[in-house]
Amino acid sequence: MADTPSPLLEDRTPLEAARTPTATSLAVRGQSGCTLAPKSADQLRPEVALAEMLGLSHKLSTTLYRGPLEAIGAGLTVPDDAWIFRCDLVTLDDSRLLAAEVPRLSLEETRSLVESVQSTWDPEAVQLHVVAPGHAVAICRVNTDGFSHGVSPFAVEGDDWHSQFTKHRRNTFVRDFVERSHRVLSAHAVNEVRVDLKENPANALWLWGGGPALGPAPQGLSGISMLTQSVMARGLATWLGMPSLELADPWEEPDKKTLFKLPDLVEALRATDGLCVYVEARHGGGRYGSPPQKVWALETLDHRLLAPLLTVMDAHRPYTLILTTDSAVYAATGKPGAEMLPFVVVQDYLEPDAVGHWDETACARGAQGMIKRTQWSHWWK
Repeated sequence: MADTPSPLLEDRTPLEAARTPTATSLAVRGQSGCTLAPKSADQLRPEVALAEMLGLSHKLSTTLYRGPLEAIGAGLTVPDDAWIFRCDLVTLDDSRLLAAEVPRLSLEETRSLVESVQSTWDPEAVQLHVVAPGHAVAICRVNTDGFSHGVSPFAVEGDDWHSQFTKHRRNTFVRDFVERSHRVLSAHAVNEVRVDLKENPANALWLWGGGPALGPAPQGLSGISMLTQSVMARGLATWLGMPSLELADPWEEPDKKTLFKLPDLVEALRATDGLCVYVEARHGGGRYGSPPQKVWALETLDHRLLAPLLTVMDAHRPYTLILTTDSAVYAATGKPGAEMLPFVVVQDYLEPDAVGHWDETACARGAQGMIKRTQWSHWWK
């Protein structure tokens, strides 16, 4: 959610422009600050940010990758010797990755496309499992030369996709997989229909976020519950032994009165000492669209999630509540950035500071100052 000022918003950031009365009330009640900007590419990955905010060390957090976490979040059984990727259906031409996300792709269409790619692989070597429309995971046990982690398609969008695969042997499997999927899917019936309708075809399956099967998790976080619609966050919670609650997708279910099941949430608050609410972005790669669309998303979350959640929390005082963004993805480019991330802390016995709004500029003046992400763990203890 963090961003830079946009002329479309009268030179304000989306956080500055959004009308978020609930978030504003928290800023008035609490103290604010900013998390220091990430210093490495690893720290820009959402799974690393979430793990560090939950209290895992930087060293351990950077060993986590989206593929293995999403496999766990989807309830899949993963062999100990497997390497697991996230897979996204994308649009390629002969040279460029035209679209990192294929819109209006149904779950049925996704299954048909992924099954066609699976038919070209021995299931003992590669198993593909559909997780959501346009989205699968690949459990791989085929490559004796080792695997690369892959590159996010959102980082490659608009660029020459061949250039992402250097001649290093660790890139061989990922390159061959993408090229094979492109050959298979280019002539698929689903894509013939999409082309006739002048829509982008889902003509390749892109591997990224790859990592080894996860070993035993560290202890100490089972006293926190996770409320999320993110497969990745659910997988991280499951691996850490944290109870996981279902959050309805705030972007796809506008008619749903509440985004969470109230009895389950109340029970979790009684049974555990902490609750982490993690909302994944409207689009892949942490993207929300244009700056005005990001403003809409902020206002939607404030009204549909934060306000009813705060009503429940106020019945369970005393509490510590932290409101933050885990990353900055620029709406103008769709690319991640290394910005300071604003946060607000509310506690019954914490004297409010002079900050009255949750945004990048205001929170930088807050009483909490600048902290590292790994310092968040003291709020959970």
